[in-house]
Amino acid sequence: MKFYEKFKPTIIVTLLAIIFLGYSCGKDSDDPPNDENSNDNEEIIENYKLLKKITYTDFWWGEMNLDFSYSNGLLVKENNGGELVYYEYNIDNKISLAKECSDQNLTDINIDSYDCSAFYQPSTYIYENGKLKTFGPDVKDITFNYDTKGNLISEVSTASMSESIYYTYDNEGNILSMEITDGSSGFTTTFEYDGKKNPFYGLWKKFGYFEDQGFEPYDLVSSIFKQNATKIFKNNKLELEANYTYDSDGYPISCGFIEYLNDGTTREGNVLFTYLE
Repeated sequence: MKFYEKFKPTIIVTLLAIIFLGYSCGKDSDDPPNDENSNDNEEIIENYKLLKKITYTDFWWGEMNLDFSYSNGLLVKENNGGELVYYEYNIDNKISLAKECSDQNLTDINIDSYDCSAFYQPSTYIYENGKLKTFGPDVKDITFNYDTKGNLISEVSTASMSESIYYTYDNEGNILSMEITDGSSGFTTTFEYDGKKNPFYGLWKKFGYFEDQGFEPYDLVSSIFKQNATKIFKNNKLELEANYTYDSDGYPISCGFIEYLNDGTTREGNVLFTYLE
């Protein structure tokens, strides 16, 4: 028996093992590559809870309600203390047009059944690569710019007598600072978070709902913020503190806040949240 014939079975087994290992290692390359721009902590869009009603109580101004109406899974109407807004959508189910109703005395209407016949001040939403690019009554009043991770880093306004906003982020995609300028002056706002969900963020991610509200703390924390801010500083001076209670899914059901005014006085209020079932 020749030397190589004696070891032929061993050689064959070894070669088969090498081939198997090579195939196993190569198979891993078929798996989807890691997206360096993705956020592993991002919730699946379909799983976001959607707001149905917000009740805001300010100890100066009394009570105000914000109601949302949905149809076929889309946000179609919003009644903000008597200002009724209708939303229209593009083929990607992102808001393409928002128009306000000109009827009066809308505070106590049934938002789901109410129909408006006259509108004013429509705002158009234009998208690029699935992200909101321009917005406003004149189509390009505000231009949006993003970083490579998809974070909104600036809202540049072309309208007269208006402000532009510039954002910085932490590694988790939370806004660290917000610089607001009108071209000649401005200020910087910074934030501390509690790690829980901003109830408006799902509307932004799912529908392109771009709003800051007319009540605290969401006049300072708009729909693009992922989390709720517990402290807000303006030029390093504490401006607002907020405390939240949450449901089992991490969505706020109530918020109490205290705002520190320039004259040394304070303003307090409370916000209640309910969600679409």
